[in-house]
Amino acid sequence: MKDLVEKIYIDVRFSFTVSKISGKFNGGNNYVISVLNLIKEKSDHNTEIFLICNLSTANDLKDTLGIADINYIEIKNLSELFLTNHDVLLIPQVNDSKQYAKELIKFRKKNADCKIYITIHDRRHKDLIYDKYASTLKFGLKSNNAVLAIGRKWNAIKIDRYLKRIIRITDKVFTVSNYSMQRLIEFKKIKFITYNFCGIDIENYNLDESVAGNYILFVNAGRSEKNFIRALIAFGKSDAVKNNQLSLVATGLSDKQICKIKKSGYVDPLLYDKNVALKGYVNPDELHALYRSCKFLLFTSLNEGMGLPVAEAILCGKPVVASWKSAMPEVLGAVGYYVNPKSIDSIVKGINYIIVEENYNKKVQYVKQKADILKQQVVLDQAVMADELLH
Repeated sequence: MKDLVEKIYIDVRFSFTVSKISGKFNGGNNYVISVLNLIKEKSDHNTEIFLICNLSTANDLKDTLGIADINYIEIKNLSELFLTNHDVLLIPQVNDSKQYAKELIKFRKKNADCKIYITIHDRRHKDLIYDKYASTLKFGLKSNNAVLAIGRKWNAIKIDRYLKRIIRITDKVFTVSNYSMQRLIEFKKIKFITYNFCGIDIENYNLDESVAGNYILFVNAGRSEKNFIRALIAFGKSDAVKNNQLSLVATGLSDKQICKIKKSGYVDPLLYDKNVALKGYVNPDELHALYRSCKFLLFTSLNEGMGLPVAEAILCGKPVVASWKSAMPEVLGAVGYYVNPKSIDSIVKGINYIIVEENYNKKVQYVKQKADILKQQVVLDQAVMADELLH
């Protein structure tokens, strides 16, 4: 067996600042926490773990993460560090800015012997160029669809340029799905790449605690790529509303977004009083409770690096009506009901199918079996990733 690395430095300076915009934790942040716990669990006493954070943030990060026996380093720039050939710099959530690319390249020149491992979660910036409903969830100049489309296109070009520079000086690239890996290998200079389903805390889920409630759950609705507006319109046209069977609960919306959606006229305004509940950020405990008590998950996202909500629904034994795009079929497999996320009629059909009792009961049984398979896959992937990181 190869020797364990002596020191592993984990740069999380950009991981938890981004999430403050859209909620305390997002999928990328959950992945970071999962990897931190994995390294802590699998490394031996000879491996020191150093968490790199921004100035004056160490104490807050300690409270947020709650992970003991980790060293915290507050720095302004990576160039302040000096690593040996037995050390690893791990970046579990790459910042794809020009500034960070320059900082990392400068670090590599001063630390030629250490290893640099990174995780790139997706190339969403390249795929999400334009959607006519995106402006409903944006404000200011960006609420104009034409401006939004041009901005995204230009942003995608810049991000790819910076990622290429980062990948050239990186020893290993990790990602979170085969879908994301196939998108990443378009970059020609990757020395090593693999994917792992590691951003899922399987200990948080228990099928025995789940009950079939009277609502459909949609999570992270405030992010335009999640495609909530089409899902909302489809729900308003579905038999779930016509027969007054189920309500729709959507999380992750700001007060401004909720106000704008209600004024948009996409659905009958009366639905917001009796059939649609639009919520803001919910903490992890509240979110798990929503999963456990929902009827099923409706997740019509236009692009997912992995699709954590799909995995979370499976682990709670809940059927999923999901988009057929990107990584979601990879996670959900044959047990989901797939829809075209750009077709409101297709989403209506998916909702109408799953609320038929016979169809629903079959899906529940299949999903429970899938949950056991998914847990086994996560445990195996975690073991493999720990070996890749620490040896």
